[in-house]
Amino acid sequence: MSNEQKLEESQADFYSSNSFENYRSELVTTIGFLIGLRDDLLENQTNFDRSKLAELRTNEDALIIRHLALLRNLFLKHYEEINKEKFSNITPLDKMGTLLNEESIIFLRERGLETALVNYKNGNNITLNIAYINQYILDNINRIKPLIPEWVKFEYIRNLFLMQGCYAGQKGCNIETRAEQQSIIKKIHTARGKFLSNRYAYPFQTFITWPIDFKEKNGNILFNDAKFLKLLYGANRDIFKATEYVIDAKSESKASIYDFVERAKQIAVFVDCENVDPYCFAATLLNLDSACEISFYIKDSINNSAGGIVGYSIYTDIYECWNCSSVKYASASSESRTLAPRMGNIAGTFKYGKLKDNRYTANVYYGELKVVTWKGGFLNLTTYTWDQRQYVNQFGDAGELVSF
Repeated sequence: MSNEQKLEESQADFYSSNSFENYRSELVTTIGFLIGLRDDLLENQTNFDRSKLAELRTNEDALIIRHLALLRNLFLKHYEEINKEKFSNITPLDKMGTLLNEESIIFLRERGLETALVNYKNGNNITLNIAYINQYILDNINRIKPLIPEWVKFEYIRNLFLMQGCYAGQKGCNIETRAEQQSIIKKIHTARGKFLSNRYAYPFQTFITWPIDFKEKNGNILFNDAKFLKLLYGANRDIFKATEYVIDAKSESKASIYDFVERAKQIAVFVDCENVDPYCFAATLLNLDSACEISFYIKDSINNSAGGIVGYSIYTDIYECWNCSSVKYASASSESRTLAPRMGNIAGTFKYGKLKDNRYTANVYYGELKVVTWKGGFLNLTTYTWDQRQYVNQFGDAGELVSF
């Protein structure tokens, strides 16, 4: 391992793993992937989420931003060496081995994003390649919004990838004149100088645009979601308050639940879906190895969703899940004209994703939900109805299904 690699890995925190095991890491895994961390760092750092990495590696939008960020980082770090290879040894940018990632260049080229501008206009100044990469990132950054949880301010995440005022413009319109070129080149080298002079304070020496000057005492900002969001919001003069989303159950608690389920023959679960992370809930169910019959009961609320696998799901896919438990509405009869819980065998509410090859051996039961009828209008001559069961899908995947 080179000294540079040792220095990068030494940036990781050495807190006791037991002290932080109940903090989540899906978001920092996503950020690490998107900013272009090397594959060996993503795989070897124990705090990154392996299942999230596997998901990201199949996401086209995530891969585009990752390859762009990775190339920009290499241009910034190895500028002098790349410049020498290009002009002294006449080496094409897409043939520079470890200095630039050929796989990234080809991947982006196949999608119409040329980053190795050797034979292009202004291609004789490699700094302008960075300006084009910046433009591509600006054009595509909003495509990763579905990868960021709704309870995180996307503008803070978005700005991490942007190098303000350093864009080539559409088809290079910002760098047509020599004066424009020199202005952007100067701004890029200013940002580069700031990065290189303090690069060991950056996450694994990888470029991002942080709102304030980095401090090495912060350690690894990608250690877990709680630490990352606290620092990110603080750098934006804001306070991250949604801490309930970044804390997971401790392993001792999970072990107790598993042991309870293994010993039980029949379990009833009363679900307040507004306080349940649907992804964790699904993962817990899928990991249960028990013959126990599990029934789920939804709390009486018009905004709640309950499903055999997940309550509320958005921007994700659910494939090949098997639900053996029933979902039941267990509250008393109500005359409410707004009550309409979302209930399905796989998901209560399912938005903007794909459901495929899922199975279930039980059904959804609507209990005391009913069609409410009342009179109104002029002289109470008009009959109105409200179906409380309108989002109860007894024999289908989802109660409320919203497509792209």
